[in-house]
Amino acid sequence: MTIKAKDLVNYGIILLCRDDEYSRLAAEKIVSIWGANVDVFYQKGNERPENFRELIARKIAISFRSLIVLTQAELDAVALAVNFHPAPPEYPGVGGYNFAIYEQAREYGVTLHLMSAKVDSGSIISVKRFPIQPDVTVAELKDRANVEMLKMLDKFIKDLLLLGEDGLLKLISNQIEVWNENTISRKKLNDLCTVSLNLSAEEIKKRLRAC
Repeated sequence: MTIKAKDLVNYGIILLCRDDEYSRLAAEKIVSIWGANVDVFYQKGNERPENFRELIARKIAISFRSLIVLTQAELDAVALAVNFHPAPPEYPGVGGYNFAIYEQAREYGVTLHLMSAKVDSGSIISVKRFPIQPDVTVAELKDRANVEMLKMLDKFIKDLLLLGEDGLLKLISNQIEVWNENTISRKKLNDLCTVSLNLSAEEIKKRLRAC
């Protein structure tokens, strides 16, 4: 199903997010642009209410800092589902901040993409990149990514009202960004953040700074 801009008034938004400052700012931003037809589901972890599928049915689902991964059945129930990923496409999965610092990356970014049943693999809508300093900390990188995602969210909601889903799909068709096929698992992140006496002093220093 493709939603035309003129039909968006018939659809509500459900925001899936954490119970934190940046998520509350995201909720306020959506309401200020979209209007009253917005539901916000603040969750701890990845729990779902019993009526979750009914709750999201025929709505535009926006995942912002959420740990919930929609199943295929849930994706089939929504009108549209997008995720704001706090890392560029080079770092799908978890721990993008950590690996970027460990690899001494010179730039970082955030990604907006269509949701799919496989984590961080849906079609990319847009990417915002920014330079990072060599001494950046994980906390600083997280904050910058969250700020950039709020800016990206603002533009997405306005574009959605202007273009509708059909317009967004046209933007996707011209997108040259692609996901790294090597998704970062929780195990990979845990391995990165594990140090032992077998490692060199330089390697231990790099891991401690990245974690």
